[in-house]
Amino acid sequence: MEIRDIYRDLKEKHGKPGGQWSLWCKRPKTLKEKETVAAEAILTQRANWKNVVLAVENLERAGILSMEKILTCGLANLELLIRPSGFYRLKAQRLKVLAGFIVDECGGTEKAGGMFTEQLRKGLLSLKGIGEETADDILLYAFERPVFV
Repeated sequence: MEIRDIYRDLKEKHGKPGGQWSLWCKRPKTLKEKETVAAEAILTQRANWKNVVLAVENLERAGILSMEKILTCGLANLELLIRPSGFYRLKAQRLKVLAGFIVDECGGTEKAGGMFTEQLRKGLLSLKGIGEETADDILLYAFERPVFV
């Protein structure tokens, strides 16, 4: 049995992914959707998904749901916006570090998406606050790489 057959059978039995998974499993994604998933991968660390949704809605309303906007947003403002996700001070710093990596070191989300998977994973793992699970979440769900989380 091929992997696509297994996927088809699972989809027939369980339907299309819903909730968080409707965006995370979507293929292909726009640049904005990739950046949203990458931010959500940070915000979901030790958090209830409902609270992550509130934080993302705050970022969206404020026009800050992009790596460039997160990078240029003041830390105190970012903390306030993501407060519902918990550990907001720590997560704001992690979001800034991720945004700096993607924007400054990779040259933006599109260029990051063109990097070799191992190179991108190594870069993500070098960032404070991004461990293997979060790095693999970003690789699989934001950059659509065939990796296991």
